[in-house]
Amino acid sequence: MVKGNFPESCSLEATSATDLPEEKLTDLSVAWENVLPRTKLQHTRATFFENEILDAGPGFAFALQHLFRMAASVVACLCTLA
Repeated sequence: MVKGNFPESCSLEATSATDLPEEKLTDLSVAWENVLPRTKLQHTRATFFENEILDAGPGFAFALQHLFRMAASVVACLCTLA
């Protein structure tokens, strides 16, 4: 049995929509590109996705990370990319 509270999997999307204010990024018309498909995580290991993010290429203004616990998305984290 696994103890603790950790995400079962994660995914990452990004957009190059630089001309939008952050509060508009949840609008369904914003085009998000799948950078990292839903990927299983382990509870005892830090997992890095540097190569997958670099392979997606430059030009993204915002990233949206989804953390999943079981079947539902429990956290969505929006960050600005510099």
